[in-house]
Amino acid sequence: MIAEFYPPGLLPEATVATAEVAPGLEAPRHQLTPEALRQVALGLRGRACRFRELPAAEVLTALATVHASWAEPASEERAEAVNLIRLATGYPAAIIDESLRRLFAGMTQPAMEGWLRAGGVELAALDGLAHGSQAGVWVYGPRLTAVISSGNVPGAALPSVVQALLLKSPCLVKTAAAEPFLLPLYAQSLAEESPEIAEALAVLHWRGGSEELESVLLREVEALIAYGSDVTLQSLRSRAPLRTRFLGYGHRLSFSAIGRELLADERLARQTARRAAFDLCVFDQQGCYSPQALYVETGGVLSPKDFAELLADSLALHAPEIPRRSITAIEAAEIHQYRARTEMRGLSDSSIRIWTSETGTGWTVALLPPGGLEPCALNRSAAVRPIADLSGLPAVLQGREPYLLSAALGVGPERLATIVSELAQAGVCRITELGSAQAPASPLFHDGMNAIAQLARFVTVEPPVEV
Repeated sequence: MIAEFYPPGLLPEATVATAEVAPGLEAPRHQLTPEALRQVALGLRGRACRFRELPAAEVLTALATVHASWAEPASEERAEAVNLIRLATGYPAAIIDESLRRLFAGMTQPAMEGWLRAGGVELAALDGLAHGSQAGVWVYGPRLTAVISSGNVPGAALPSVVQALLLKSPCLVKTAAAEPFLLPLYAQSLAEESPEIAEALAVLHWRGGSEELESVLLREVEALIAYGSDVTLQSLRSRAPLRTRFLGYGHRLSFSAIGRELLADERLARQTARRAAFDLCVFDQQGCYSPQALYVETGGVLSPKDFAELLADSLALHAPEIPRRSITAIEAAEIHQYRARTEMRGLSDSSIRIWTSETGTGWTVALLPPGGLEPCALNRSAAVRPIADLSGLPAVLQGREPYLLSAALGVGPERLATIVSELAQAGVCRITELGSAQAPASPLFHDGMNAIAQLARFVTVEPPVEV
């Protein structure tokens, strides 16, 4: 079982011990000391020059070859990862498999070259100075990029690793305690395809928040990419040197919006509810793309209350098809508290209704009054809020701009362009259709940032001035 990846020459002298990832599932890990971690970081940083000498086209082709292998229908690499992630997280194998297949299928050679161009980086610019070219604008990646991953959604941090490698930046990755398998497996498959690239990649684990270890790492990195809570990001940012390039992917809010034209009859409304429910079931609202509220327009043949009932039916239908992972006692308590608060509010406000799974905390649908975007109890908890017109969404979202991420829309084509424009101006970073909330077309602009552009260092080489 692979839960770490150390390139040749950088295996630390540290005790190896097994750690429990999930009940019945253990993973071997090196027990890193600050000095051992420092040596790995320095070793990777020392390989920057050799990595930069590799032709950028060769790096691009090797990465694309690995991704194509993982995207194959019968990929053995993906099958192994799916099984381990299923055991570690409890997510259904089919959901994990489709998510990973889509992720790797989207990281083709043309797509990754497009990432570079979107960041202002031409492939030749990554080779310019190394191959004797003179005047022009050339590009260097950081001498060492660190990626701190999180375990709520499998594969979320993988594109950041790929983006660093595309810029020929050595990369040190910390895996998540809840899901430590995908990134080491990816590194192993890269080593089999291109040992030269894998020499500049290490994937290891330590307890998150260990300041003694992380302070050593932060002194050596030129770029830090971190996934996690806002508290985690604030801590890392405050401890990183001033000039460290920092990309933080923290707490975000997403939502769905359904227009009255999709509530014109029960058949259409039921289809719409089915797609909306699917977005709530994929990864159980653990990802930042997961909707935490559904704004349903009034004035349709079916009301927001009717839609909430259909949504409850759809969640019940999805339950056996997409089983929910086992949740913690704390998560279950949050759902019970959410339900109790909603029921209490309903005693004094007849517009508030709640529908729940027949047993346990499987799913919850709450019909609430019109209002702003608030975090919900997650784990298939839907807050349905009526809205008189979807053009009023920017006002509803006011004050949430720093946290807005994704909107899954169910509207007719005649209104789509207008609503998209209004939401983009309101601060939403990604707009997609219902049923695709957890399936972004590209990871490049995650959280509205162009990671390639922020990681790259542009070097302008000016021609001699003729006198």
